Amino acid sequence: MSDSGSSRVVLPKNVSPIKYDIELDVDLARLKFYGKETIHCEVKEVTDQITIHSELIDIHTVQVVDVDGSEKQPNQIVFNKKLTTVSFVFSEQLKVGNLDLSITFTGELNDQMAGFYRSNYTSINGEKKVMASTQFEPLDARKSFPCWDEPE
Repeated sequence: MSDSGSSRVVLPKNVSPIKYDIELDVDLARLKFYGKETIHCEVKEVTDQITIHSELIDIHTVQVVDVDGSEKQPNQIVFNKKLTTVSFVFSEQLKVGNLDLSITFTGELNDQMAGFYRSNYTSINGEKKVMASTQFEPLDARKSFPCWDEPE
């Protein structure tokens, strides 16, 4: 999964995203966010796993609706903290064609100024407040939602 001639980690090309539908619900009091997404994907070659980027995200549910309309849940979810990836391993092969990958997840509004994070500001009345902000420079989107985070 390494790009030849560089230290950049690239994902397998057997599955690629077409479009993301993402909902994020922010809880500023708890400094957390709750998300659900459906990633419309193209399976380019038969495979039994999908690997995407994810960092500092807790994944709760994963479901695939395959090209024939059948629903599948992975029998294994494998996190690689070093590579900041997550692999969803299925007991049967995913067919070539389009599929929908649906994921529910939570994360913390961190103070790292990367991904989906918290910022402080003072209102015009002098009140200290918290707001949610984003920073999606290369490699930071994966701290907000599971995704293919490989800008070209």
